[in-house]
Amino acid sequence: MATDPTQLHQLSLLLGPDPTHFETLITHLMSSSNEQRSTAEFLFNLCKQTHPDSLLLRLTQLLSSSSLSEIRAMSAVLLRKHLTSATEDSFLYPQLTESTRSIIKNSLLSSLQHETTKSITRKINDTISELAASILPDGGWQELLPFMFQCVTAQNNHNLQESALLIFARLAQYIGEALIPHLATLHGVFLNCLNNSTSGEVRIAALNATINFIQCLTNNSDRDKFQDLLPLMMRTLTEALNGNQEATAQEALELLIELAGGEPRFLRKQIVEVVGSMLQIAEAGSLEEGTRHLAIEFVITLAEARDRAPGMMRKLPQFVRRLFMVLMGMLLDIDDDPQWHGAETEDEDSGETSNYGFGQECLDRLAIALGGNTVVPVASEVFPAFFTAPEWQKPHAALIALAQIAEGCSKVMIKNLDHVVSMVLNSFQHPHPRVRWAAINAIGQLSTDLGPDLQMKYHQLVLPALAGAMDDVQNPRVQAHAASAVLNFSENCMPDILTPYLDGVVSKLLVLLQNGKQMVKEGALTALASVADSSQEHFQKYYDAVMPYLKAILINANDKSNRMLRAKSMECISLVGMAVGKDKFRDDAKQVMDVLMSLQGSQMEADDPTTSYMLQAWARLCKCLGQDFLPYMSVVMPPLLQSAQLKPDVTITSADSDADIDDVDDGSIETITLGDKRIGIRTSVLEEKATACNMLCCYADELKEGFFPWIDQVAATLVPLLKFYFHEEVRKAAVSAMPELLGSAKLAVERDQSQGHNESYIKQLSDYIVPALVEALHKEPEVEICVSMLDSLTECIQVSGPLLDESQVRSIVEEIKQVITASSVRKQERVERIKAEDFDAEEGELLEEENELEEELFDRVGDCMGTLIKTFKASFLPFFDELSPYITPMWGLCSGRFPLLEHFPACARLIFPSFEYVYIGFFPSQWSVVFPLWEEEKMLYVGKDKTAEERRIAICIFDDVVEHFKEAALKYYGTCVPFLLEACNDENPDVRQAAVYGIGICAELGGSVFKPLVGEALSQLNAVISDPNAHHSDNTMAYDNAVSALGKICEFHRDSIDAARIVPAWLSCLPIKNDLIEAKVVHDQLCSMVERSDRELFGSNNQYLPKIVRVFAEVICAGKELATEQTGSRMINLLRQLQQMLPPATLASTWSSLEPQQQLALQSILSS
Repeated sequence: MATDPTQLHQLSLLLGPDPTHFETLITHLMSSSNEQRSTAEFLFNLCKQTHPDSLLLRLTQLLSSSSLSEIRAMSAVLLRKHLTSATEDSFLYPQLTESTRSIIKNSLLSSLQHETTKSITRKINDTISELAASILPDGGWQELLPFMFQCVTAQNNHNLQESALLIFARLAQYIGEALIPHLATLHGVFLNCLNNSTSGEVRIAALNATINFIQCLTNNSDRDKFQDLLPLMMRTLTEALNGNQEATAQEALELLIELAGGEPRFLRKQIVEVVGSMLQIAEAGSLEEGTRHLAIEFVITLAEARDRAPGMMRKLPQFVRRLFMVLMGMLLDIDDDPQWHGAETEDEDSGETSNYGFGQECLDRLAIALGGNTVVPVASEVFPAFFTAPEWQKPHAALIALAQIAEGCSKVMIKNLDHVVSMVLNSFQHPHPRVRWAAINAIGQLSTDLGPDLQMKYHQLVLPALAGAMDDVQNPRVQAHAASAVLNFSENCMPDILTPYLDGVVSKLLVLLQNGKQMVKEGALTALASVADSSQEHFQKYYDAVMPYLKAILINANDKSNRMLRAKSMECISLVGMAVGKDKFRDDAKQVMDVLMSLQGSQMEADDPTTSYMLQAWARLCKCLGQDFLPYMSVVMPPLLQSAQLKPDVTITSADSDADIDDVDDGSIETITLGDKRIGIRTSVLEEKATACNMLCCYADELKEGFFPWIDQVAATLVPLLKFYFHEEVRKAAVSAMPELLGSAKLAVERDQSQGHNESYIKQLSDYIVPALVEALHKEPEVEICVSMLDSLTECIQVSGPLLDESQVRSIVEEIKQVITASSVRKQERVERIKAEDFDAEEGELLEEENELEEELFDRVGDCMGTLIKTFKASFLPFFDELSPYITPMWGLCSGRFPLLEHFPACARLIFPSFEYVYIGFFPSQWSVVFPLWEEEKMLYVGKDKTAEERRIAICIFDDVVEHFKEAALKYYGTCVPFLLEACNDENPDVRQAAVYGIGICAELGGSVFKPLVGEALSQLNAVISDPNAHHSDNTMAYDNAVSALGKICEFHRDSIDAARIVPAWLSCLPIKNDLIEAKVVHDQLCSMVERSDRELFGSNNQYLPKIVRVFAEVICAGKELATEQTGSRMINLLRQLQQMLPPATLASTWSSLEPQQQLALQSILSS
């Protein structure tokens, strides 16, 4: 409160009868004088705190009565700020008296009627819209809608009509549901304004309002009531074009693009007419570029809206061809500018127009949106004429287009690689250097998008062609681009493919490195780095020839013009060092790092690429040198942390602002529009930040406990970045670093390198990291990053699991529920998309990719739950019970309530007196015998919508429960084991493996509870083991686990089986050789049975002894692969004893059944 007499006097003047004092205050708020503006802000805030009603009434008065437009404009801005909840600290409306509110609302409507300055009218519109959005739904402004309907029908006042329509448009965005009761009235209003208004501005406003209202309608039938407006909406566009009002036409196009992206289904019934009109505009060379580009943008946006209208544009192949031809025409808009040939850098794009750049971007987007099955046939029809045309621009355009569509069409193009590669390689001989450059560019892009298929099949054609292009000394740009393409080719290339070409490629690159222009040298450095990275140890042969040149560039390229050359030499040296290894690189490493350290300490300009390249080079050197790198960390870490802590360079403007925030020469600003705000972000800052975060993760991973001194600083930097939504790579790096930091801390404590800290430090770090990771997972919008977060969370639990408290475990469990629920919602949305009338095979492929990512997510959920179960064992049981309803549907079990199953025990008791045996002895496949009704529910119950991966994960979770809960898990056997047994018949071998493994664990730990199930278990295991394809590579893991499970039944349920038949049957399956973990368990069991002279194992008269000897021999000869060292030693001792028990002839026959090398190995072992 104001108590100072001076302040009280000032307030009395400002809010007194003379309005000039308050008008002066508003003027001072806009002053360029900091002192004057600060004083005014202080007084304004004082009014706000002490007299909010008077303050806003005075602003309202100025808005309606001031003769100065800038005062009215500022009053409108301040009213909007304080009447709406956009900024909580300034929101005064709830504090106002009802009388004040009423005066303000009436005054705003009055000002709207009388204001003559367009920009101020827009500000009043915004204020009314935002205030109405917060109070209209609760009946807080009943006069507004009647007023607006009155305004919109005021035929003689176009400004008022336009304002009312713009407010309707904003309200539809904010509170569309509040307008739905007025649907019929609004339809009439929009129809009238679109059809009859003589004002272009009113028609555009009506178009805006119509489009926003259509998008807020959730009911298809409501939306269909506006179909008759679509021709009038399109007429708004065509009339503007016919009247040469291209600015108005562009406004209309922008609004229609919004409709195409937000509600494409609205266009479906008139899609042919709408898209036809847009292509007509795109084809009209007489129109402005901006107009044509927007028409193309509309069609591309419609193609991209596949989540709402999948496949719709693919149904219009005639339009796809027309659009493709328009875009090809744009690629012809290029000049043979001499500056391109004489350029000093690869980035020089002289001769390229905005049409050319836009055409490139749209071809890329079109191919990704529509896919290869739609785009490749069109391209195949169009390209031949372009390739054979005499003008160089046409083959150039075809090559550029081919490179642009490769990503989206990769699956189809891979099937036609012969044709694609030959088209491109033929152009390597074209007389025009820009065509040769485009051919090299295409090979580089195809190597990325169609690799590694292209590399494997065409290396013998592509690499010699690129090597030849490096000899084009008259055209340095061609040489440099050929070197860059070698990088693309080698990135997707296996060392054995690349190695035969290394002599030729490396020698050519060394020539370029010595004699070429700077651009060529930079390309050669990048190529050498990539070749070294791909060929790894094979590059050692060239190290002594290459490294002196690289060091010379690093040391001598000191002036500003050589900054990029020096930066690329760092990259190349570090990658070569990693490829050849520490021993080979050691002698040069110190000299290189001394140079880097001196550079690190020097002052660099903001745009110097050295910083970013050096960050990455240091990390690679660390990977190469390992713990030997530790002395350099004190130099490396401070600037690295500084880069990781960079704040995003963000500019926010109004979406309709005249200031264009992406008018930046270097193209480093990315813009997105959110509501009425346009946000610009400088990408170079984000990229440096992402690189630094990745490097921090790399150091923690490589240095382990040696990273301990920096853990606190790095954790404080990276944990907040788990929710850094400006850049995915930053989030991914932060996510990956979390378990590395915990792991480093744990190792440092265990190895006494933690500077006196103990386990409480790990607990403290875990308490900081784990809750933050869980919270970030809850808010993460990208499924791919959710997968990484679950991975990271699982690893964190493995490191610090026992240190987690109950509340932290609960938060993890709640988040697992959330992840599963969200995944189910996405899955249901995909099901709905399949039902769409335009759904086609191409869309099916895209959905399959989404499903695969979802399966990956489920896999990580399973890993996380398995880790929790293994860590907390039976104490996790209450949490598992909570999670069970989320997990059981993944089995392919019921995902809802099924009365038949709920009443199964009661019904079974009525039919079978000895209920317990019958209940837990019946299996889903047999239930139809007991209950004919089962068949009716079976399809629902077995959940055919569940994928094999989901079933496998659910079974693995149950396996973990049985294994780690032990006795506490027995209560689940009756419900779950029958389905485990049923899953032994699953068509998927991974599901069968998980199921038979679970049977083995249940047999081992289930005791009397498992006993009634032994018969069915034997039957199912026998089916897996005796299957004719059991030894096929896909099935061997399931086979080995089934054999292991059979062994456990033999060991733990001998009294429930025909042991004289079953035990020898088990022995006949040995040894098992594919699941090496189970092999060790099974062969150890066999060893124990032999040691105790198991009667059924040996058989009458020791008839199975030769088989036992053969198994032992095979296992021993395999070394440590099939048995532990201890088991192997026991087997050798037993084998020596068994030799004495066998008759000589039988022993000789047994030895002869072994492979010759096994016989020799065994003789050597037994005689030693």
